[in-house]
Amino acid sequence: MEIHILDQIIKTENQDQKIFECINTILTKNNLFVDYLLIDENVIYENFEKYLEENIEDIQIIKVVTITLKKLLSKSFESIKLYIDRAKPEINKIVEQFYSGPTRDSWDKFSLLVEGLQWIIQILDAQGNHIENEKVRNNLIHEKELITGELTNLLGAVETKDMVLIADIIQYEIIPIIERIEVLIIDKYQPSENGLN
Repeated sequence: MEIHILDQIIKTENQDQKIFECINTILTKNNLFVDYLLIDENVIYENFEKYLEENIEDIQIIKVVTITLKKLLSKSFESIKLYIDRAKPEINKIVEQFYSGPTRDSWDKFSLLVEGLQWIIQILDAQGNHIENEKVRNNLIHEKELITGELTNLLGAVETKDMVLIADIIQYEIIPIIERIEVLIIDKYQPSENGLN
């Protein structure tokens, strides 16, 4: 097997642990991160380990496409912003539906909302400490903690089947938090010619 990373071609055995050790050593040395892998012409954006484990015997070439921390943060926060932009109208519909009595479709949308909130929390967990601007970093970490707490409250309301409380938590707690997260991202993480603002 060959690993193509930066300007190097490394030959190694088809053992997933050795592959990750090799890649991680080079990335750490160069202060870079994996953007995606091109494995025998298949583009893999996530779950690298799982893909390698399932296909390790057949893999011939792994091309590692790298990204700088600034670009990684910019891409991650742009993804959050796009999610929030698309989710806002649906979140408002969810609130209305839970006030008037949720349908099966309402519950499906609610599940997607919970998954989206968990995804935002994961990104802020993974990358929040890498934000250079201390004020923005602290504000985003604070908003992540708030949304984590409200997600717990929301799931508690689901357990007690309190539809009005579910709608209230979304309306008066979660929506303001994601709006503040969006403002922080827009104000501080818009791409510019020199990277992030």
